[in-house]
Parts: sequence; C-alpha cells; structure tokens
Amino acid sequence: MKTSSILILCTFLLSTSCRKDIAIEDDPGIDPSPMTSIANIGDTIEFGLVDNMLIDSDSIVLQPGINQSLTHNMDVDADGVTDFQIFMQTSVSLGAGFQAYSFMRSVHPNATVRGLLRPDTTFVHDDTVSVDNIIHRVYSCRRVGPLDPISSIVPDVTKILPFQSGDELTVMDAFYADTIALRRTNYSSPVPNYEPPYQIQTTGDSDCFLLPLGEVVYIGFAMMDGSGSERLGWWKLNHVTASRIVIYEQAIQAP
Repeated sequence: MKTSSILILCTFLLSTSCRKDIAIEDDPGIDPSPMTSIANIGDTIEFGLVDNMLIDSDSIVLQPGINQSLTHNMDVDADGVTDFQIFMQTSVSLGAGFQAYSFMRSVHPNATVRGLLRPDTTFVHDDTVSVDNIIHRVYSCRRVGPLDPISSIVPDVTKILPFQSGDELTVMDAFYADTIALRRTNYSSPVPNYEPPYQIQTTGDSDCFLLPLGEVVYIGFAMMDGSGSERLGWWKLNHVTASRIVIYEQAIQAP
C-alpha cells in the first residue's frame, strides 16, 4: 500500500512539472508568436528578400515619346527630398535614325549606386561592302575583328552592376555618386570621304557593362542618413527596350 502511494505521488509531481513547462509556451491550438528575423539587418542585404525592408511595389512604366525626354524622381527614404533620378530621351531623324538614352543620376550628396569603374575602350572596324563600294566604319567597345585597332580609351568610367535575386549587397561594396548610363544607342549619318567610289559610314554601339535589355535585374544603392548610418536598398526593374523601363519595386532597409 505504501508503495502504491509513493508511485501515485511521483506521478502527480511529474505531471505538474510537465504542466509548468507547457505553461510558458504558446497554446498549441494557436499560431506561435512571430519571431523577429535577423535577415537584412546591419551591413548586408539579400536582393529579393523582404525581411526588414520597406518596399514600394507600385509598378512604374517609363517611356518618353518620340523626340521627347522624361525625368523620374526617386525619394528612396521618404523624407520628401529627391535622392536619385532616371533620365530618358529619344530622338529620330532622317540622317541619324532612332536614338535612345537612359541614365541614372545621384541627386542627393548621400545617395550612391552600386557599380564599378572600367575604362571605356573603343575599337574601330572597317568593313567594305563590295556591292556599292561603301566602307562601313564601326566603333565598338568590343573588337569586331581580331586585328581591329584601338580608337580611344577613356579611363575610370562608372558602370552599373546588375544583380539577380539571392545576390547580396554589403556596405563594403563600391558605391558611386555619378551619372551612369543604363542604355545608349549611337549612330552618325554617312560622311563622304571625297574619294569616289568610297563612302565612309560611321556607327557606334557602346553597350559594354550596360543594363541588358528585356531582363529583370536588381540595382543596389546605399543612402546615408543624418546620423551617418547607411541604409541599403534596391530597385527591381526591366529595361524592356532601348526607350522603355519598368520599375517593379523599390526597397530600402527599415530604420
């Protein structure tokens, strides 16, 4: 009988001990309390990860009309002051054909874009079309032919560095406050060289290290606030054609 009483007492103590452990947890019948994510806090963020980011997901289409320009202002930290701008311009003429330009500008002194510095090397390539004896002279940032000579070199040109979802951005990366070309088409009308039967036709297409067309990419930026702290962010966009940009979202770290 004494043994039975001891067993009952032990069982009771164990059961009350278990109930005390359960009491400090959430009721299994309801959702657990939300936990604060440590992602995107501090000096590194991941493109596409929404944790601890303030996101504006209102899509914006930028497309100037023919022979027109537009300027899109972006206030990334919502303080009422423009931080960045996207400038676009198109033109059409009989001699030059269609031209389109798009640039990103850092307007605020504390606004910088993730990029890289590269020399702009221009090569020249001559190609004779025998049917009409026209020499097509092409200026390109890549060698069209293996023996094409260098036409010019411009050192330390700021280029946009596009990213994909899952890539990381850190405050240790290279950021620049500059006017950076996103896309650019170049063309100049034929110029006769006064030595018949030849005619020189000069064209250029400097698309190296520029944003790809028809591809959704991320562009990273860093914004320093009044206290000296840097907040990282991104634009998710698609440069659909030479004269059309769709911005899907703008994101910045929560303060």
